[in-house]
Amino acid sequence: GLMYLSSQLLPSPTSMSMMSHSSQMGSISSSNTMGMMHRPLNPNLVKSETDSETGLPLETTPQLTDHSSEKSAQTEEQDHKIRVSLTQDNFWGDDESPSLWLKASITGISLPSDGIDLGKILRIEISGITNRDGENIYDSQSQMEEPFFQNVNLQSDKSRLHGIRNVHLLKGSTMADIITIKGVLIVTLPAEIETFTLSSSNIGKQFEAQALSVNLRTMESRSLTIEVSGLDARRRLLGAVAISDSSPEASTQTPRSWGTTENGDRLRFSYDFDQPFDRAELYVANQIDEKHNSFSLTQKSAVIELD
Repeated sequence: GLMYLSSQLLPSPTSMSMMSHSSQMGSISSSNTMGMMHRPLNPNLVKSETDSETGLPLETTPQLTDHSSEKSAQTEEQDHKIRVSLTQDNFWGDDESPSLWLKASITGISLPSDGIDLGKILRIEISGITNRDGENIYDSQSQMEEPFFQNVNLQSDKSRLHGIRNVHLLKGSTMADIITIKGVLIVTLPAEIETFTLSSSNIGKQFEAQALSVNLRTMESRSLTIEVSGLDARRRLLGAVAISDSSPEASTQTPRSWGTTENGDRLRFSYDFDQPFDRAELYVANQIDEKHNSFSLTQKSAVIELD
């Protein structure tokens, strides 16, 4: 299976598979421990009070909740478009395999916090790069243009997701040769995300997580392995975080590395962490929405608005 290793450095042209997958956006709205749902109490339920002398209910003004700000925020969120900004960045004039960095920045996406594999969110497929003579100088046969490297390994700075797509050109190409870049943006958005908590007592047990069948195979001090089956399991199992209960406040850590392999009709996910942990949480999406948008970049940068 392919292994992702985290790093805080920008990628080199030959290491696009070695970037971090962490997000600091939003928060989990609900949780699930081995399939048992935990919902918050209804905030509109108000405890009744009685007069200490008569025992009769007090005539109090009903406690109404002002949802105007929530509705306004919801409307703003619904109206807020997802926008992808593409910018031509560094050019690498390698004699054999020149390449160009396309910087991608996404706004309008809200995701849970740490642990989401952001390498699944954005894919940039290049269809061609033309020079002034209309000739295609895109090296589609390069090994670094295989499908795996078309995924943009995004990072988060809370207000946006951003990353780099390294695009390879034919031998002898220069930055001045690049006139038009054409391709397709594929944005994969998980929805109805929930968390599922695992501990060492769950090893060997199987449970249902959003119609996925999950089996905790191993859990050691710094690693865990799970097997998953179900519809679209590869995309719907979004990631994991580890939690240490030894500190005064439970601390979380994102995986140092992780990988996926096939085991018959099941997928095996393995996660490795830097520090020991007591339990882990898996992020699972109930729905996946995929958006495709064609683009033609004729200037240094452009903003593509997704439908």
